[in-house]
Amino acid sequence: MNVSKYVRADLISSLGTFKLDSVSITETVNAGVNWSCNLINHTIDPISIPEGTDFVIKIDDSSDEYISPPLVIETPAKSTSLSGKTGVLSGIDKSTWLLSRDDLSLDTFLNSTSKAIIDQCAGVVSVSVFGVESFPMSEEDVKNSKILDVLTRLIAFSAQGYYIRKDGAIQVFPVTYKGPLNDSLRYDSFDESISYGNRVDSLKIEKTSRITGGEEVCFRFDSTGIKTVQLPQPLYKATPVDRSAYGYISLVTLFNGGTQGPVTGIFPLVQNVIVTTGPQDFSLPATHATLVVNQPLTLIGQATIDAKVCFSGNPVDPSILNNPIPIQAAFRRQIGSGSRPATNIWTDTNFPNPQWITDHALDYMIEKNKGYHPIAGSGPMNLTASLLQQFTSPGHATGIIQSVTHSLSVRGNSAKTSVSGYVHYPTAAPAVTTF
Repeated sequence: MNVSKYVRADLISSLGTFKLDSVSITETVNAGVNWSCNLINHTIDPISIPEGTDFVIKIDDSSDEYISPPLVIETPAKSTSLSGKTGVLSGIDKSTWLLSRDDLSLDTFLNSTSKAIIDQCAGVVSVSVFGVESFPMSEEDVKNSKILDVLTRLIAFSAQGYYIRKDGAIQVFPVTYKGPLNDSLRYDSFDESISYGNRVDSLKIEKTSRITGGEEVCFRFDSTGIKTVQLPQPLYKATPVDRSAYGYISLVTLFNGGTQGPVTGIFPLVQNVIVTTGPQDFSLPATHATLVVNQPLTLIGQATIDAKVCFSGNPVDPSILNNPIPIQAAFRRQIGSGSRPATNIWTDTNFPNPQWITDHALDYMIEKNKGYHPIAGSGPMNLTASLLQQFTSPGHATGIIQSVTHSLSVRGNSAKTSVSGYVHYPTAAPAVTTF
């Protein structure tokens, strides 16, 4: 069969449309898009293409059409020989490129949620993220992180993955998701294996707390005035400390159940200030605070206010007021049992509560066992193949597509589609116990 008669591939951008002699493009869960191509009789100097230029690859096989997410070039190359000029381009999707920048200034987030943190970070580079399962986070320091690292770290707590949508947005999904079966795929080869060494029967999770006795939870401010804050977790015997670098904190009042609730403590934090106090109920934990951020006594040019107040106390288990997801200070849970435990205990401060572990037990174990039962197939080009579809072949198990590669070579008279993925294991949620 003459591939050139029924399959065409183009590289499309604001610089023009370029016909491709060969192309390979791979979409992968949790890894974005990788691509490379050879230009035919190109009229543009590949080396001169500006970094960050948007491209899309379009493949048409006369029955279906594939259009990639927005792409960027990472490695342009060219060569000249007796047979003519050759232009070779390769790169990744633009969203991954933007999210992988390491020259951005990000914040330390206090009393936020995973979704809010991801949305705000991704918004810095104008990338949209959909489908994040949100949970409360008392503190997350992302100052020296790439946005992509923030995304992958936070969605791991919900056992979620991601892929790049055709419009360049990030789609987050639960690892238990199974798309429709693609029964139109045909294979020249199909491989299935079991890797006993990659099976994980149990996983230990330890939630540690930033707010234990003697530790602190802090709030930063860059402007003066009266401020209201909500503690990430109720604290008995809460005590504020001013840790400001430029400016100072005064008149801290602690409340239970909101600023209209009972007062649990009043702290001037500055000398020679007379405070008129009303009733105080020291038996209640503090949940909220009001305070005043003041300019420093000695001003330094146009320096920006850098004020900080920290609270220490004894944490309690009840949920944050008006928060649908309860927060527990510290706990340990084990998912499953068996002869092949996970190598390390998963220890972090961001797991919300023990019920969260139970609710996500199956998801965590499926994620841990991705390498246990892999399958893969390759055959004639089929542009209907896409990530998270189910796929199989007679006599083989059914798996979930984690990677799709479309490859075309006009001169080589070849047009192929390859898919790979894994079979979900386990299929039922293991028991969750305390260790």
